Amino acid sequence: MSADLRERLSRIVSELEEIALDEASEVHAYREIYEVLEDEEAREKIFTILFDSILHREIAWGIIRALKCVSYLLNKPVPTKKDNVKELLTEASSLEDIAAARYQDLADLAPPGTTLSRLLRLLSEEERKHASLALAVSKKLGGSN
Repeated sequence: MSADLRERLSRIVSELEEIALDEASEVHAYREIYEVLEDEEAREKIFTILFDSILHREIAWGIIRALKCVSYLLNKPVPTKKDNVKELLTEASSLEDIAAARYQDLADLAPPGTTLSRLLRLLSEEERKHASLALAVSKKLGGSN
């Protein structure tokens, strides 16, 4: 992979670190507001913002950790040949299908209209995409799937 991609990922990490800190400040502010509100409807709305802000903060930190792992992988040497790649791809695709179904089930449990609900649905779609990509690579390699 290119040095340009590594540089872009590094910039994303740097910006996300600032965003995660901003989200932490939002969590603190909304928590203070939530704890003093007496109006139940207002508390419910602030709770939604607080809930989402906590998720946003943790998602940002999670993305940072993931991008650091990806950056490490970009520096790995050229892979060695394996005879069972097609089998591994088929197995991986099946795992992706299972994950897609599980994320969808969890999305149905999440509070409607929240970041959590949308994120779980997005992850389900992403897992289905991964399953298709894995099978496409297997076919390209001469797999029977």
